[in-house]
Amino acid sequence: MTNIKLVGHGVDTLILNMRYTDEQYQPIKRELAEEIAYELDELQGAARRNEMAMISPWSFLGVSLFVEPHGAGRQWRWLLTSPLLTITVSQGTFNDLVARVRFSSVFLWTEAWTGDALSKVHEFLISIFGEHIHLQVSEVHLCADLVGFDFSQVNYEEHFVTRVRKSDSIYSMGVDGVSLDAHRVSTLRFSSHGSPLSCSIYNKTLEIKQKSGKTWFHDLWRKGVEGLHGGTWDSESDV
Repeated sequence: MTNIKLVGHGVDTLILNMRYTDEQYQPIKRELAEEIAYELDELQGAARRNEMAMISPWSFLGVSLFVEPHGAGRQWRWLLTSPLLTITVSQGTFNDLVARVRFSSVFLWTEAWTGDALSKVHEFLISIFGEHIHLQVSEVHLCADLVGFDFSQVNYEEHFVTRVRKSDSIYSMGVDGVSLDAHRVSTLRFSSHGSPLSCSIYNKTLEIKQKSGKTWFHDLWRKGVEGLHGGTWDSESDV
């Protein structure tokens, strides 16, 4: 246990809901401004005709946002993408949500702290939707990257304290799900992703190699500890 080292920690994903507000900045139900809806429709129409995303007049930190040919489901009619942000926009007729903003992992990790990222995004959204907007956290992923302890070797049925759950009239403890790679534990899941509170412990070095390709994490880890060797395990919570 004495060799366990924390090589990185912070917010890895942040998703915000956006609503309009009244003059006292209290959230209200209001449809999307007509001029914004018109511009998005024009850009989306061009994207469909050209079968490719079209550059929008909006850019965040010097990086342009593109309007995709499609939306993101029933509620979200328009989808804007960039390497830093993903924004889905609604007409505001389904409920009081007008937009949803997803901060990219690389954007969050390049900021000094999450408050800086939040402030910059808030200012950017005001430039599009106006001053009277309200932001609410929809989802946040907190993570801690550790080296020096191989979670794949633990007895995951007995060595974790979790909330008791009921299954077939039997109350049980332990993890909710296990994934294997080459017969070794690669992921331990505690509660489902859709639950109000969930957690995953996984081999992040393996995940980067096989899925995400976020090799820039290696530089962050090297800043946390010199001479990084072997795999890195990540503990991530969705709150």
